[in-house]
Amino acid sequence: NQTVIVCDSYGGDDEPVDTVVDRFARQGANTLPSLRVRQDPDERTYQLFEETGTDLGQQLMSAEKTKKVKATEGDLAKALGRISSGLYIATARRGNALSAMVASWVAPASTDPPGLTVAVAND
Repeated sequence: NQTVIVCDSYGGDDEPVDTVVDRFARQGANTLPSLRVRQDPDERTYQLFEETGTDLGQQLMSAEKTKKVKATEGDLAKALGRISSGLYIATARRGNALSAMVASWVAPASTDPPGLTVAVAND
């Protein structure tokens, strides 16, 4: 069973969020409440997205799922251990403030407006 969060990126050309959520639900996915951005994002919006991502991470790493992952042995575990992965340096600038962090995953999220999805550790 997959868990999905649909996030509205305030783009204007996006498919309606409810349509996307319904499509996932019909396929049997566990859909968490969607995140909708109706105006320029502010600090509260960023905080909401961060907290929702943390909640999703905690749900995915629940004790039951962790037991299943740890029970994986043999060839599959060896194969997973050999998958290469890179690390990325994500840099950001807001006004005069500059920041950089290590990201373990980067993927395109939208083209108009340009957007990225980045996974960083929450330390």
